[in-house]
Amino acid sequence: MTRQDHLGKGKQVSPFDALIAGSISGGAARMLSAPLDTIKIRLQLQTNRYKERINPWQMAQNIIKGEGITALWKGNVPAEALYVLYGAIQFSSYTYLNNQFNRLNLNPSAQTLLIGTISGVISTALTYPFDLLRTRMAANSQPGFVSVSSVSRTIMKEHGLKGFYLGFVPATVSIASYSGIMFCTYEWAREFSLRFQKEVPFVEGFCGFIAGTVSKGATFPLDTIRKRTQVQKIKISLVEMAKRILRVQ
Repeated sequence: MTRQDHLGKGKQVSPFDALIAGSISGGAARMLSAPLDTIKIRLQLQTNRYKERINPWQMAQNIIKGEGITALWKGNVPAEALYVLYGAIQFSSYTYLNNQFNRLNLNPSAQTLLIGTISGVISTALTYPFDLLRTRMAANSQPGFVSVSSVSRTIMKEHGLKGFYLGFVPATVSIASYSGIMFCTYEWAREFSLRFQKEVPFVEGFCGFIAGTVSKGATFPLDTIRKRTQVQKIKISLVEMAKRILRVQ
């Protein structure tokens, strides 16, 4: 029996079509959200205690005043590559795995959770160096832009090739946890919303919003640990970085 592909609304989508769709949607999303991402990264890298931290609006003002408005797009070159490739790999691997797993007659919810987690980890592993470059470039508060090649040389000098995977462990734990929480929350919200489906026209979208918000909030500490680890000059473990944040802040 053929199961529905949630991304294809029941249609059989080829990995190539999914790859193109994922690339376009990923690139467009990145271009529009770049300033918010830069502000988020700067906020995550603050080492001041809670009462001494600045809010997103103040951070945006500081960046524009000290570095110019274009600084809100720092790190956008590797970030565009990250989003395009991540979207392409995630969509195509999800579609491919879904077509393969359909033969196993698994529980639809379990299949979606499993495939979502696997495709997320695969996408993260293959695109992680771009994520690290994006973070390092966005974290640079000096006026002007640094090039991708310059940041790459610094990473190579400090850590060698393995330096491009600093923070990969919390990233992997984060994406696996995110997928699990998101799909479980979505299923719960969807079951709860069935009683309102006839009265509320956008109930499916609302369920997706709830699932995304809950999963992002639950895994945000892991994302902060990853960002902090990515800008370190020495290798530091997930546990040690978590302890350092709790101790200092």
